[in-house]
Amino acid sequence: MVSRISSSAAADSELHDNVDIQQLTWIITSTFMGTKETLGLSGELAALPKRIEGIMNSLLTQYFV
Repeated sequence: MVSRISSSAAADSELHDNVDIQQLTWIITSTFMGTKETLGLSGELAALPKRIEGIMNSLLTQYFV
């Protein structure tokens, strides 16, 4: 799903020209999974939406136009 969304964003010129779709997909997937695991292990899973929001804000400024 992440790959499909990233590819669609690239096709719609919503990504910077030099973005590697496979790399972006890996970054998003592994970051989200790692965050969920870490918060789950520490008993802070309720913080997941706020953490994901912070991650997306960072990714959007780096990769998306």
